[in-house]
Amino acid sequence: MKYSDIEVKKGSQEQIDIWKYGFVFLFVWTVIVVASIIWNLDLKKSEVENSARIQAVAAWQKDLVYRSWMASHGGAYVPVSESTPPNPYLDVSHREITTPDSIEFTLVNPAYMTRQVNELLLSRFNIRGHITSLNPIRPENKADEWETNALKEFEKGLSEVSEIVMLKDEKLFRLMKPFKVEKSCLKCHAKQGYKLGDIRGGISVAVPMTPLEENANKAAKAMLLGHSLLWFIGLVGIFFTSDRLNMQVKERAKMFVEREKLIDDLKDAIDNVKTLHGLIPICSGCKKIRDDKGYWNQMESYVKDHTEANFSHGVCPDCMKELYPDYYKSLQDKKKNESGDAT
Repeated sequence: MKYSDIEVKKGSQEQIDIWKYGFVFLFVWTVIVVASIIWNLDLKKSEVENSARIQAVAAWQKDLVYRSWMASHGGAYVPVSESTPPNPYLDVSHREITTPDSIEFTLVNPAYMTRQVNELLLSRFNIRGHITSLNPIRPENKADEWETNALKEFEKGLSEVSEIVMLKDEKLFRLMKPFKVEKSCLKCHAKQGYKLGDIRGGISVAVPMTPLEENANKAAKAMLLGHSLLWFIGLVGIFFTSDRLNMQVKERAKMFVEREKLIDDLKDAIDNVKTLHGLIPICSGCKKIRDDKGYWNQMESYVKDHTEANFSHGVCPDCMKELYPDYYKSLQDKKKNESGDAT
């Protein structure tokens, strides 16, 4: 087998190997991109939960601050209205007062204020807030099943409960933290047997997940588009590199074939030159030369076939004198006359 044939076969195998490696790199690249997508989607999910938690904690802190301020002042008097009637569960002697100009005011305690603020928050921002306990004075403040379980955990020492739940076909992030009995609370709740420092109840907050998830989905779509573009660029790069390497292998194989052909041509030329330098059978009469096949050829034809030389025919002076004496004599006379004129 010729060396060029070996190189061509080797090149073909290398091309197959290059495409194999290309597909391996493509598989690895795809795995990396898919892993990045999964990681980013999981990160987006965590970000949604963290955003919901931040909103819930902010709402809970707001309720706590409002409640503490109201409790520190013993409540606040507001005009009696349809939306703010006197609190029937507030058992104090000075619950209603009337101003000199006959305007009736009612005392709003911390729990009443918190409930009204939460109702306003729900109507405007769809964020639910609820102050509750296992033993509420107002029946409407009764804890639901989720809040009841959280309040029982608080009695065991837990400081916070949070969870994503479905409530009335709506996905919510629910958070609840306990609040303890303070001195200002005993004014209304001492008759229930509470002592300073006891777990009075808790404030629960529910944040809707849908708006947060919609924003996260938009970001996820942009992320998927970016990853898809990045994967496509990697795909083009891998196939372009593989194709370039294959072309280089083909060029190398072609170079070996051409080099082998050149070597063969040079060998043939050298062989032909050696034939002319060897023993050449020539006719002693007509001067024809016998070739390797036994045919007799004119010397001009034989030399032309075995070399790069060509012949230009003429007549030497001796042959001219013998074959064309008159023409020869005229040429000689012409030369003598030209010589005489020159002298």
